[in-house]
Amino acid sequence: MAYSERLTEPGFNVLQVIPGQIVIGLPFSYRALGHERLALLTKTDRKWIEAAWGGPDMHSTLLDMHRQVWNEYEERLYQRRQSERQQFINEIRDLMK
Repeated sequence: MAYSERLTEPGFNVLQVIPGQIVIGLPFSYRALGHERLALLTKTDRKWIEAAWGGPDMHSTLLDMHRQVWNEYEERLYQRRQSERQQFINEIRDLMK
């Protein structure tokens, strides 16, 4: 899973805020996605996949293929985190008055 440098948080947090319908609607194909970057596959799995479907045109990840979706929701989460921090600071200031 990717890491969000912008948020300094695990990428799972970004993935959590992307609506499921958007995630399942992301277009991809075996030819473009490939199998080399799927860490859970063994060497044997890869051989079987290529025997069944042939070799892909490239090896990528959904993140690389749809970076603009990641960027959009990473920014939304960043803005939400900033707003939450500012709200917290304002509440502390109010308590100290």
